[in-house]
Amino acid sequence: MGSYQQKLIDFLESHKDWIVPDYRWNEIRGFLRQPLNDLCISRPKIRLSWGIPLPFDPDYVTYVWFDALLNYVSASTAFHKTYADGTPIWPATYHLIGKDILTTHSVYWPTMLMALDIPLPQHILAHGWWLVNGGEKMSKSAGNVVNPMDYMEKYGIDAFRYFLAREMVVGQDANFTHDGFVRRINSDLANDLGNVLNRVHRLVLNNFEGVLPEPERAVLEINELTTLNDNPRYADDLQEEFAIVKFSETVINDIKEGMPQARLSQSIETIMSLVRSVNRYLEVKAPWKLAKDPNAKDELANVLYVSAEAVRLSLCLLWPVIPTKAKEGLAMLGCKFQSADDLVWGILKGGEKFGEGKPLFPRIEEEVKKAEPQQKPKQNKPLMAADVPAAMDMRVAQIKEVADHPDASSLYVLKVDAGEGELRTICSGLKSSYKAEELQDRKILLFANLKPSALRGIMSQGMLFAGDLDAATHTCRLVSVPEDAKPGDRALFKGVAPSEPRELKVKDFEKIALTAKGGAVFCDALALEVNGKPVTCDVADGNGVH
Repeated sequence: MGSYQQKLIDFLESHKDWIVPDYRWNEIRGFLRQPLNDLCISRPKIRLSWGIPLPFDPDYVTYVWFDALLNYVSASTAFHKTYADGTPIWPATYHLIGKDILTTHSVYWPTMLMALDIPLPQHILAHGWWLVNGGEKMSKSAGNVVNPMDYMEKYGIDAFRYFLAREMVVGQDANFTHDGFVRRINSDLANDLGNVLNRVHRLVLNNFEGVLPEPERAVLEINELTTLNDNPRYADDLQEEFAIVKFSETVINDIKEGMPQARLSQSIETIMSLVRSVNRYLEVKAPWKLAKDPNAKDELANVLYVSAEAVRLSLCLLWPVIPTKAKEGLAMLGCKFQSADDLVWGILKGGEKFGEGKPLFPRIEEEVKKAEPQQKPKQNKPLMAADVPAAMDMRVAQIKEVADHPDASSLYVLKVDAGEGELRTICSGLKSSYKAEELQDRKILLFANLKPSALRGIMSQGMLFAGDLDAATHTCRLVSVPEDAKPGDRALFKGVAPSEPRELKVKDFEKIALTAKGGAVFCDALALEVNGKPVTCDVADGNGVH
């Protein structure tokens, strides 16, 4: 193994997006800072009679993980398996694994492939666990599994697919509860998506004999404008239409940017924000009132066209998640999804004959059972001081909003981007050290797995790091991260591989001390780094970082 260590390190350094999510890349890069010991690939046959015999020694069988990994390539290449377009299945674009077997698949497996001169998978995608009963890992051995076939049979495959993709942020754990499933399907699919589709379908059926009306030429030209100032005559009458068109373009671009990092949950939420914006647009325009005004026929046509086109785009974007229902919904609008070329505004032109209408996702009406008392989840053992550096989830975040705390004159309420589309609220006592405008858009170091706590009525989801300047005046200096660091990038102590994530308390953090030395941040002799670059703090040597 050791003879391939530097080659693997070089590969990682030149492929920063090879492991998804990116903080798992940091984890493996930290692992490879230690010597890579050899891996024994055999077991004595007297201890493991069912294994595959080694061809050069009949008394030994192959270590099961070694053989299992080789199956990925042998199963996809021995029979010349390809995709429909003829592209070979190996190397995989995304090799999907569980987070608990990350080292096996991103150290041992690529080393084996390098030794065989076989291409590595383009990406390793490490997913989290489904949790049940308030935090237990779902597993067959524990007997706490949920049978997916039961859900698909009762509620439909697309509804179940939607819940799984929407509820779990790829890379993180997610809770599976029946009540959560019902709430998600009723809220997103029955209320939001189903409601707006049925509204548009019914209004076109009742007012235009089921044929989508052609909008004014001005509405079609909106897509060619950058701002309303490009054509001021639109400013008074078509502001809402312009906003819908431009927001749909933003949604499409955001999803294209998020897909390489497999941001499925965030992308679905972005699509649903477009769906909800159409519902709000209909509330503002009130087409049911316009339909009663004989002088508002043109405006009604504009509203229904814009709404139908936005719903069409939403269904096309949701196609990978709910393919059957998306097809049915598009049929109601008199159109199909044929290729990625359809993911632009303006495919509908007016004149499309609407199909038969039906509820796409009927609301789930069930009596909510009273939850039975659950056993309290096992408490984590108290951390020893030596374990704290590995257990801390410190990550780069960026301040997006700064506001005064309504009930605490010394506190700011910050909205920060913590990576992966996660927006957190942080209450912080920075008023004596920074003006609000000095904090706007600034990158900070966030203590992300610190137990949330209420500060004067506002729940603070973590804390940020700053170095002491003057205790008497309560001033401080924020810790600085490398310029090229992005929200979500993990900060690690050099030479310390992160342990399994767990929620920490302030008293856990107080078991260690962070100090400034030569402008950098240290825990004893361990330097704090982001992507191999030092985390710094502009305070005097020896000053604490809190």
